[in-house]
Amino acid sequence: MKDIDFYRDDINEELKGVITIDNEDYAAELKIKKFQIEVRFFDSNNKMERDYSSLLKLESAVFCSGGMFFRLFGMELSGTSFRLIGQANSFNDYKFTAEGLLFSRVNLNCINEYQTLCFYSKGTDAWLGNTSKLNEIINDGFMGKVPDQESLVEFERALKNVGVVGAYYSYKYGGLGTIFTVGMSVAPHITLRFDHSVDLNGLIDKYIDLYMLMRFLTGDRLNFTSVYVHLKSGFNNEDVKFYLPEKNNTGSKLNNAMSLLYSSSYHDDSEKKFPLHIFENYFSDEDKEINLLIKKFVNYSLIDSEEERFLGFYRILERVTFKQSFYVDEAELSALLDRAKGILQKKFEKLSVSKFKRAIIRANKSKESTETCVRHYIKSMPEGFVNRMRLNEIKIDELCSVRNSMTHQPFFSVSEAKLHDCVITAKLLVSIILMSKLGVSYNLIEEVANTKGWKYGLSYLT
Repeated sequence: MKDIDFYRDDINEELKGVITIDNEDYAAELKIKKFQIEVRFFDSNNKMERDYSSLLKLESAVFCSGGMFFRLFGMELSGTSFRLIGQANSFNDYKFTAEGLLFSRVNLNCINEYQTLCFYSKGTDAWLGNTSKLNEIINDGFMGKVPDQESLVEFERALKNVGVVGAYYSYKYGGLGTIFTVGMSVAPHITLRFDHSVDLNGLIDKYIDLYMLMRFLTGDRLNFTSVYVHLKSGFNNEDVKFYLPEKNNTGSKLNNAMSLLYSSSYHDDSEKKFPLHIFENYFSDEDKEINLLIKKFVNYSLIDSEEERFLGFYRILERVTFKQSFYVDEAELSALLDRAKGILQKKFEKLSVSKFKRAIIRANKSKESTETCVRHYIKSMPEGFVNRMRLNEIKIDELCSVRNSMTHQPFFSVSEAKLHDCVITAKLLVSIILMSKLGVSYNLIEEVANTKGWKYGLSYLT
């Protein structure tokens, strides 16, 4: 069976083979189209021993066709058909969608542990840019010098309790593809190597972690050419590839995310000022907040509805700027409510006093409105940065008013232009705050903002 390029935009493959579930084999069909993976298998005479409820979701299953193995994951039942044939025979038909898959000529039924993820993509190529290390490799190649392994490392960062993340170059020299193609090939890639091998769920989690960070940094889809998975040492490390369909950004491309490049395309040594410590901050096992917020930010960016995108960005803005303040002393309020417990229970017989107390305590912590909290947060930034970015001129009250009306007034409507202004403003404010929390300096944030024209987006609500 010929190799299939699952990463091309026009992917449309249909394969017939066998799927293995609970160590039993079933005739099956696998269909792969852009953004859609579907497998259908057939069960004769009730060989399947699972009950129907346990088939609604399957963690994974391996499909085989023409010597290729596909481990599907994130499977959900999407259709069934049950037929009786005569008095004693039956024929059942099950159809599943899948979130993604691994594929290889290695028998994936025998593989349960994974050691390394490697991203090859046009997006990460552009993000790495034109570095001094890349130019050194190319120049040495022209002189006939083959680089050693150390020369192929752009950067490496140790991640506590995770492993090592880095940017590397794969180097080939001589015949490339056919005898008619001779030359040099240098392929950049971002690699995450785990301290300890992980199972399939761990692999998917780490893929999502790395993918979300890289998408946040590049500001767009990564546009993969390949994603390789290496197995734990001792296994045959023949190519195993990972495929999870990428979503395109929706809506306006204006000021899209960040584009915080590692290096520019001009061979200007700009990579020397890139804050590599952001990788440690993002993958930190001690504080997972920035990891969670960046993933939420990217997910909200991919939502089709402008209303939902705005509400998503606003939720992040609320969370990152929240400033706890109290109407009255919390300890005194708690003691008062405890003393009043009997009176409250007697007056309101059906009241859960403990839940009521928690609600009062929680409300007491929210003296400051979101608008006030956002203004406090902006004031906490360097004054020069705030003035040059004109952050102090943004109509935060208008942003909050639109959100509150959308949430609490069912018949409220807002013009497309006004909603677009709110989306862009909220998105850029959140981008600035997340960059800062990730460990990017305000000087570098301002440089990115000037390059991407963020001031124009932020001026919508000034």
